[in-house]
Amino acid sequence: MSQSVPAESVSSIDVSPARWEALQNLQAFLPFLPAYSQGRSFDRPGTQAVSCLSPHIRYRLLSEREIALAVLDRYEMGEAESFLSQVGWRTYFKGHLEQHPSIWNNYRREHETILSSLSPEIAVRLQKAREGETGIASFDAWVRELVQTGWLHNHARMWFASIWIFTLKLPWQTGAAFFLEHLLDGDPASNLLSWRWVAGLHTSGKPYLARADNIRKFTGGRFNPEGQLDESAGPLPPDGPHATESLPPVSSLADLQFPSLSCCPAGLLVTPEDLSPETSELSETPFSSICVLSGNDIATEMGYASGVKRFIKGAVADAGDRLCSHWDGKVVACSREVFQMVGKACPENVGRLERMRVYSGHVDDWVQSVLMWAQNEHLKSVWMLRPPRGPYADRLPALRAVLGSRNIRVYAYRRRWDSLHWPHATRGYFAFRKGFPERIRRSLAR
Repeated sequence: MSQSVPAESVSSIDVSPARWEALQNLQAFLPFLPAYSQGRSFDRPGTQAVSCLSPHIRYRLLSEREIALAVLDRYEMGEAESFLSQVGWRTYFKGHLEQHPSIWNNYRREHETILSSLSPEIAVRLQKAREGETGIASFDAWVRELVQTGWLHNHARMWFASIWIFTLKLPWQTGAAFFLEHLLDGDPASNLLSWRWVAGLHTSGKPYLARADNIRKFTGGRFNPEGQLDESAGPLPPDGPHATESLPPVSSLADLQFPSLSCCPAGLLVTPEDLSPETSELSETPFSSICVLSGNDIATEMGYASGVKRFIKGAVADAGDRLCSHWDGKVVACSREVFQMVGKACPENVGRLERMRVYSGHVDDWVQSVLMWAQNEHLKSVWMLRPPRGPYADRLPALRAVLGSRNIRVYAYRRRWDSLHWPHATRGYFAFRKGFPERIRRSLAR
C-alpha cells in the first residue's frame, strides 16, 4: 500500500548566497560532524545530519580546501573521513567529466534530440513526473520539495532518479535536466554523473534500484511505496565507451610574472563557476581590472528555474562586493544589474562603486561582454579560474578567438586543489578515494 503525504512533509532549507553566511554555516555544522556518518542517509525533515553547504560549494562561495581546513583544524582525519569523502564526490565528478568530455557533449545533444522526438505517451508521462502527479506519493512529494526549495536530500535524489528511470521508464537525460533546472547546488558534473551512476552507466552494469523497504526505513516511515516500484529492473544499455582525455592545459603562476602590469595591464574575469577568487592562488595578483559576469545568458540557455536564478544573482552580487574590498582601488566592471545589487546590499561600498565602470549591461552574450570590458580597460591579458566542463567551458574557444583577434591573451588557471585531485578521477570513485586523505594533506600545505 502506498502512503499518503502530509503537506508539512515538504522540507525546506535556509541557504543564503552570501559567503560570510556560508562560513558561519560551516562553523555551525562542525560540532555535529561526528554524527554525520551515522545519520547522513536518513531523510527526515528537521533532523537531517547534513551540512547543506553544497550550494555554496557549487559556486565556490566556499572552496573544498577551506572546508577541509576547517574540519581538520578540529578533528583528526579518521574522525572526519566520512564527511570529507562526501565532499570528495563533487571533486571526483568534476575531474572525471573534465577527462571524459564526450559524456557532457553527448548528453547535451541527446537531450535536445529526445525533447524534439517524444512520443505522445512518453510526453504525457514526462509531464506528470515533472508536475508530481505520478501517484507515487514519495516521488510526488520530492517533486514538490525540489520545485519549492531547490533542494533534495542526497538519498532522496538517488531514489528519485531510480524511480524516474526504472519505474516511470523516462529518459535519464530528461531527469538530469529537470534536476539541473531546479537544484540550487546542481552543477553539470555532479548532476550528470550521479544520474548515470543510478542508471548503471557510470559503473557499467550496476544500476541503483530504489526499494520500498529502504525508502520506508530511511524516511522514518514517512513513505512506503510498497508494490509501486520496479525493484528488479536491469541497467540501461551501455552508451560508451567514453575515451579518457588529458586534462585541458592551464596556465601556471609563473605566467603571472609580467614585465610590468603598468605597461601590460591584466584583468581578472570571474564567472559564477568560481565566485571567491580572493581565496585562490591568484589572490595577491595586482590585477588592474576585475569583471564579474552576471550569468544571465547561461541561466537562460540552461533553463534554470527562478529560484536558481535568484541564488546566482545573489551570489554574484556578493562576489562583486567582496572583490571591491579585496582589490581596493581597482576598477571592477560587471553588468549594470550586478552593479545595482552590490550598491543596494552594501552601502559601505558606495565610494568603491563610484569607481566601478559598467560595460556589459546591454550585451546578452558573455563573450562579447568580456571583449567590451577588455578593450575599454586596454587590457593585454585576461586571467580567469578555468571553469570546469559545462556551458562556460564550452565557450572558452570562442573567448580565446575573439580576444586573440584583438591581441589580448587569455590565461586560464586551475586551483591547486583541482590540480592535485582531478588527475586521479579517470576511473571509479573508490580508486579516486584511495589516496584522497593524503592528497588533502598536501593541498592544505602552502
